[in-house]
Amino acid sequence: MDGHELAEIVGAIGIFTLTTVIVVAAVARIAPTWRARAQVARDQEYRALAERSARIQEDMSRQLAAISGRLTEVEGRMTSVERVLKDVE
Repeated sequence: MDGHELAEIVGAIGIFTLTTVIVVAAVARIAPTWRARAQVARDQEYRALAERSARIQEDMSRQLAAISGRLTEVEGRMTSVERVLKDVE
């Protein structure tokens, strides 16, 4: 192995090392931005889910109130029917 071949090997190793360092540094600089964007996206999804859940809960409350009113009406009618049946006996 002469000096020229050794220089080529050292140069190739140096270029490989430099490329690796540059790639790692670039990823280290970009990764926090990716994580922050992912966090913002998750936060928006959670917020949308919470808003949807709140709307559904309000709808369910309204429906429950309507059902409660109907049940009260049915109970009143049932009481009236019971009175009529007792009077008939």
